[in-house]
Amino acid sequence: MKQFFATVRDAIVDHKFYDSEISEKKGGFAYFFKLVGIISILYAVVSGISLLPKIIDGINRFGNRVTASYPADLVVSFKNGQISTNQDGPTLISAPKDSNDEAPAHKNLIVIDVDSESSLEAVRSHDTYILLTEKSLVIESNPREVKIIDFSMMTSDEELQITREVIRVGIDKIAPVIKWLTPLVPVMIAAGIFVGNAALLLYALLAALFVWLLSSLRKRKITYGQAYHLTLYLLTLPIILVSMITLLRMGGLAVPRISYLFTITFVVVALINIRGANLKVETRKS
Repeated sequence: MKQFFATVRDAIVDHKFYDSEISEKKGGFAYFFKLVGIISILYAVVSGISLLPKIIDGINRFGNRVTASYPADLVVSFKNGQISTNQDGPTLISAPKDSNDEAPAHKNLIVIDVDSESSLEAVRSHDTYILLTEKSLVIESNPREVKIIDFSMMTSDEELQITREVIRVGIDKIAPVIKWLTPLVPVMIAAGIFVGNAALLLYALLAALFVWLLSSLRKRKITYGQAYHLTLYLLTLPIILVSMITLLRMGGLAVPRISYLFTITFVVVALINIRGANLKVETRKS
């Protein structure tokens, strides 16, 4: 590991490092994947520290607010594919605010209106995320589209009733399961970061062309394959810099955004190191 961090340092600040690497035909991929692997682990640690408490707190608040929003005397019955209630007219269940007490996009979380039609327009008019009609459940999938679940095929003579107590018991059973699954969030974030950074191998195809052209202008004759090999090391600082800024933002710091920071950093690192390097390929005797 000590050698790895020495390589990270040399890849950023030592142009002589590239003189030695020009003759190498392997090692670049192993170094690249080790670098993005360590970065991914850092994302998992930071996201675990910064996000998990918020997620758990959000689950507790959401469950409590949903239960409190459900009218104490409301009974929703489901039988033979139809919804009915013990109240006249639409029943509104307000949408709970988020952990920052910011107003939600819609005023209502659920509106129960057995006389309403099942459409996007109906969802909009009720200003709700979910609309429960007599024969269907209408869910807003995005501002321009709804998903409709038809109850007509769910015929059963047994009546299902939903009350505030049923909601509370259901949330109490589901919440612990979700809390057990929350530690997977940092793992999923780390996996996504790893895959995203691995996709930089495609970015390196174009970046290597810049390195090859730059070395040609300096009258250093190297192949495109050698330029690609060097590019894997030249990506070190851009990856670290952009990752650190993102991690600081995850930690709550207001770091300003700079357009094309990754590419600008790569170009600067390439100009400094490739212009300073000799890039003479050594002929090794067998």
